[in-house]
Amino acid sequence: MQSSLLLATDFSPSSAAAFEEAHWLGERLGVTPEILHVAEDNEGNEWRHHPSARLWLATTGLEESAVITRSGIPWVEIVRRVQETSPALLVIGSHGQSGFHPLRLGSTAERLGSGAPCPVVLVSVRAAFAPRYSSSSHSLSS
Repeated sequence: MQSSLLLATDFSPSSAAAFEEAHWLGERLGVTPEILHVAEDNEGNEWRHHPSARLWLATTGLEESAVITRSGIPWVEIVRRVQETSPALLVIGSHGQSGFHPLRLGSTAERLGSGAPCPVVLVSVRAAFAPRYSSSSHSLSS
């Protein structure tokens, strides 16, 4: 069965917020998000020992085996996975491990936002602290 949601993570705080959003969307769509991590410089499974990855896994409650790993240039490998699986949505954090600049997106998010072959949900780290809207308080017919 194909996943309707693909979450790309680099284990940054922004990708933790993206996980929460993907989980929330997945519950509403009745699907489990597929989790992808792209290791640069042929790091392979080395990510499993990195403190930020350990913290991210502990925070999300996921096992290491739930994360699909690829090596290469992150945005290229993410696009390849999108082309292979045809998810309805790609969910990514707005800023990754390379740093935060409040006036622009991270480089991977920017490339995916303008070039991914499916709709992209960009999630800011601030989204983790934003309250969720309830369906009863908002409707499209109002």
